[in-house]
Amino acid sequence: MAPNQQNIKCFQRSAWDVMSQSPDFIDGNNPPRHVLDTTPDFIIVKSSPLRIVLVLDVSGSMSSNNRIGILESLATKFIKYTVPDGHFVGIVEFGSGATIKSYLTELGSNYTREYLSNLVPSYTSGSTCIGCGLQSGIQVLEDGGKSARGGILLLITDGQENESPYIDTVKPDLISKGVAVDTIALSSNADDKLATLSNDTRGLSYWESEDQQSTALNDAITATISTRLGKSQSVPIQLVSSKAAIVGGRKDTNSVEIDSTVGKDTVFFFLWSTSVISVILTRPDGNIIDDTSSEYTSDVTKKSVVIAISGIAMSGTWYYEIHSTHSQTVEVAIQSEARDGVEPIHIFSRLSDVLITDTPPNAAIYVQVTQGYSPILHANVTATVERPTPHAPVQVQLYDNGSGIDSTKNDGVYSRQFVEFVSATCPNCRYNVKIKVEARNGLASIPISASNSGRALSIRPPGPKEESNITVPIDDFDRVDTGGAIQAPVTVSDDDEFPPSRIADLRVTGTSYDDQTITLEWTAPGNDLDKGTADGYDLRYSRNFVTFSREFITGEELTDNHVIEGTLSSPSPFGTTETVTVQLPATYENITYFFAIRAFDAANNTAAPSNIISTAIVVSTRSDDDFTTESYFITTADDVDIIAPTEPESESISTTIIVAASVVGAVVLLLYSVCVLVMAKYVCVRPKSAIAPEQPTDFQMSYVNTGV
Repeated sequence: MAPNQQNIKCFQRSAWDVMSQSPDFIDGNNPPRHVLDTTPDFIIVKSSPLRIVLVLDVSGSMSSNNRIGILESLATKFIKYTVPDGHFVGIVEFGSGATIKSYLTELGSNYTREYLSNLVPSYTSGSTCIGCGLQSGIQVLEDGGKSARGGILLLITDGQENESPYIDTVKPDLISKGVAVDTIALSSNADDKLATLSNDTRGLSYWESEDQQSTALNDAITATISTRLGKSQSVPIQLVSSKAAIVGGRKDTNSVEIDSTVGKDTVFFFLWSTSVISVILTRPDGNIIDDTSSEYTSDVTKKSVVIAISGIAMSGTWYYEIHSTHSQTVEVAIQSEARDGVEPIHIFSRLSDVLITDTPPNAAIYVQVTQGYSPILHANVTATVERPTPHAPVQVQLYDNGSGIDSTKNDGVYSRQFVEFVSATCPNCRYNVKIKVEARNGLASIPISASNSGRALSIRPPGPKEESNITVPIDDFDRVDTGGAIQAPVTVSDDDEFPPSRIADLRVTGTSYDDQTITLEWTAPGNDLDKGTADGYDLRYSRNFVTFSREFITGEELTDNHVIEGTLSSPSPFGTTETVTVQLPATYENITYFFAIRAFDAANNTAAPSNIISTAIVVSTRSDDDFTTESYFITTADDVDIIAPTEPESESISTTIIVAASVVGAVVLLLYSVCVLVMAKYVCVRPKSAIAPEQPTDFQMSYVNTGV
């Protein structure tokens, strides 16, 4: 019955019951073993520079849609601006066979970066031998007798493999050697084994849909670095990744917020598609950077304009204007690094599944937004999910409200379920997830507490009730990231197969004995999990906790006929706070009620029952005709339920009773004082010989303690 997180989140199941149903232990997995020696073994590891081999497809199909040209430009950006100093990059190209363009080269000087970027292929020919490229990638990692373990192959391809050796032939060697393979499927025609290859080698999987607004290729190439190096000070942080549709003869104006946590090595990157562009950049102080500035570089061969800001970029709003004489799409990428000694704002994106085989398919999207150990609250977090042609992308708003898939409110993790999968003609259809996080008008903030005040973290982190509700506004900011790609089956039913999400924050906000009413609050679920609006609520109560917790339907149902304020038949959209006041049966005895609720939709899909809360009414008799009550109910504050007494809602106990209690207390105190004086005299008049000089007796020790 304890209103703790274990019971609320896990339906009153014990921790072991939950663990025993996990893949580790279910169906007899991993039974207890007889171990003769329990001495632990320690393996000491340390971080080392990244070793990344670009494995690039140059087969004939890469000439379509200027894929090879876009790949050349973005691979050049990766080598020159994304990989931090001290890490290693090699290059392999493959078509009908494979060629090693460069063995691992440590990046540092501008000369080295320029030299390596010039080796990126710009031509196409031949068929597609993906296995050839993978084998050559291993060869690059093992050059000089080194181990390939820990190396990364970044495989970018647009087609189906049609030359041996094949992926399945090479994959066991990759796994045994400990090589991770990040894959980028460039177009919907890319081999459907890529996601499985990444999953089996513990790599990352991405998909470039080639949609007019997609920036997935740039996002994926950048993520190969950012996901590995995490919060390292030297890792570029992506502020903007977008595409601008330019109408010939006109300009496109947009902006980016550079907050005070970043500004070092800031780079504005513009990639045009058909004709040369010019860019005008305006600093927050009004000063202009254009093609006459030393920071401005235009490369006609790579179809790019790069503006590398010298020193520390000024905090504030930067505006950029893109001018083009012809209509075209221009890709924009803006990155910056953390200032020295400053903890920057980071975002980390994850998907619950990348290979979905269950039906109906659904996936959870998680985005953590933090500055150091502090969660960022009230940010605007959206996920854009690109879907198979001809289906348009879908925008999903993520929330940190403790509702639906989001397990904890205000912890900096924004979450949402994605269910809008489609039936299409592609085998194992792919979906790309892009994340955008922004804060405007000073609305974002961080909580101030002992856990993020700058002091060392304590061994026992503060509990929720120890956290302060005080928040401090932070700078407006922009961040982007990629959540990766999802590969799902093509068969998606048109039927409504998803129930509403479970309500996990049902709480009592008020009771009235005189009116025999109780006021309840909760966060509205969706119709399909956390999407849309449910069609109704099933609210029930019981006096038997055990039976009610096992069988929700054993409770007495409350309908709109029992509702004084609010409604149970017309839910609000997901994320809205719902409030109802209901009439309870009249009673004149001490009684405890237990409440739970669930939502349902028009297809009669019902959610799991909510957390169970209670309210207890304690009757204290004042006279034959009057009585007073004291109500106890479970409340939620900071997402942790506590039992808290409310103020009495009838008249207080009579003065006579209070005076009587006071008199009794005075008599007891007087008797106690007399006893103490008698004991003191007994001790003081005893002969000294009767008192051991070295060690006081138990009585003396007790007397001394009591006296003090």
